[in-house]
Amino acid sequence: MVHGWTGPSRVLKLCLKDWHQQHSKNLDGKISAVKLRLSSLDTKGEEDELMEEEVEELHELLVRLHSLSRVQTSMNWQKARMAWLFGVVCKQNVGGGSCFVPACDVG
Repeated sequence: MVHGWTGPSRVLKLCLKDWHQQHSKNLDGKISAVKLRLSSLDTKGEEDELMEEEVEELHELLVRLHSLSRVQTSMNWQKARMAWLFGVVCKQNVGGGSCFVPACDVG
């Protein structure tokens, strides 16, 4: 172990954990909220001309929706890979004993 790295590495770990929670928590809700606002602006645009600020917001919402969808897709791929990996490990252990799979929320 390298002396002097305990503090900074712990701080980095806590910062990364905080960042992950802020960016990946309740993705479905965030995506739904963006879609709802997009729908609202779309309906308003059909009835009347959108103001410049609303057009700008519309573009920002589309970028945000794309970004959130990419994060969600990435997380779903990671969950699928983990499920596959646990399945492979369990199949390898079928003849020789039990399969230990740690409890985790994959859905």
